Amino acid sequence: LLFEDEEDSLFASEIREQASIALAESCAVVLVVDGRQGRMGLDEDIATFLRKKWGQLSAIIAVNKCENTQTEASNAAEFWNLGLGEPYACSAVHGNGIAEIL
Repeated sequence: LLFEDEEDSLFASEIREQASIALAESCAVVLVVDGRQGRMGLDEDIATFLRKKWGQLSAIIAVNKCENTQTEASNAAEFWNLGLGEPYACSAVHGNGIAEIL
């Protein structure tokens, strides 16, 4: 489950195990991505992992750092290609869009 970390990283196996336990006990997952940075390779890796291994879970994409109302729609739209459904623009700092995600 650790995508960028090395296999021999300290606690890597424990982190993978705990994440798998959490996903197995979940009915949904929220993938938080960075709207300013745009879609990154790691976002795609995680989305692929979720679709293949945990496809039965409902997935929500929270596109964080979308403070600018003029660009939030285009920032969020970039994440449609992850294949996890509608991306929701939000700003954790300002609280915008959080109610829609919940």
